[in-house]
Amino acid sequence: KVKIVGFIDKDFAPVGKWWYQRMTNLSYTTHTLVLIDQKVVDHFTEINNSSSSEYYRFEVRLVDEGNRRKQKIRNLWYHRIKYCLEQLEAGESILLTDVDNIFQRYVPLSEFYNSPYDTIYALEQKFPTLVKEQMGFVVCGGMTFLKSTPGTIAVVKQWLWHCTKTHEPDMKKARCDDQVQLNLLLVKSMTWNNENASRPENLNYDDLIQYGFDGYHINPNISFHAKVWDRDFAWRGDFDTHITCPSRENNWVSMPTTLPKWTRDQLTEINPRINHNVGMEKMSRVAVWELFCGGKEGTHHLKHVYNNETNPVRTLQQAINLYKQRYGKL
Repeated sequence: KVKIVGFIDKDFAPVGKWWYQRMTNLSYTTHTLVLIDQKVVDHFTEINNSSSSEYYRFEVRLVDEGNRRKQKIRNLWYHRIKYCLEQLEAGESILLTDVDNIFQRYVPLSEFYNSPYDTIYALEQKFPTLVKEQMGFVVCGGMTFLKSTPGTIAVVKQWLWHCTKTHEPDMKKARCDDQVQLNLLLVKSMTWNNENASRPENLNYDDLIQYGFDGYHINPNISFHAKVWDRDFAWRGDFDTHITCPSRENNWVSMPTTLPKWTRDQLTEINPRINHNVGMEKMSRVAVWELFCGGKEGTHHLKHVYNNETNPVRTLQQAINLYKQRYGKL
């Protein structure tokens, strides 16, 4: 059994609900929301206690709010690592995902659990840049499969230490950028078989690795075998006008970055909250991506319908137009 977990606060409740229903519709059964502030706990408790058919499986992991949202998020990232470690030590394997990650099809989690890998990472873009320069790639902090093995537990313990710089058992107000700390850990503790993936002819338009590979921990006392997914399978990239969408046949999950400014300008005309509410921006991003790159009706995949074989800008504009027609104000 592998538990799928996504962490949300009250601002992320709309996209959290969308993510939960998407996972349900794809026939997953272990997806769980981890709620990090009291407002979102009250919100989902009220939903689950109502007479409606709407129901969400959730756990509670309250974080320190801090004085600014950035402090809250960095405390969340500490708690997310700590949560994963506790689950792994209890024998529970984890698929850790952000709730604005867009899953397109059902892939049995047994494929990952029964593989020879302790952990499987998704490729990021270029942040943190120092690690990208040294290692040739970086991995994403918000999309990882963690099998409950001694090797995974050892590495996640090291990850937590990188976050807190202490072995203290509990630091409720600890804060860090989990992706930065994960990559700083991997660059000095792993040896990767990425020579072929790093060849110039195998890089994408932005000089990013496209194909997966594996690697081992350099410490002979830590048995840790990791894999990195192909970018097309677990897609991460710019949501930009020169984009090539991931393939419909192979793509499992997509993690597009922020909407291009020209699309945001159009969307804020019908919903000004997009510029002021992070959850609303995330929900809009998901909706536009679905219309642009998703499924059978994505305008990028149907660009021939728009007499548009070579210009992604126009198909993205078509996606924006569809968004306005279908959703208006989310």
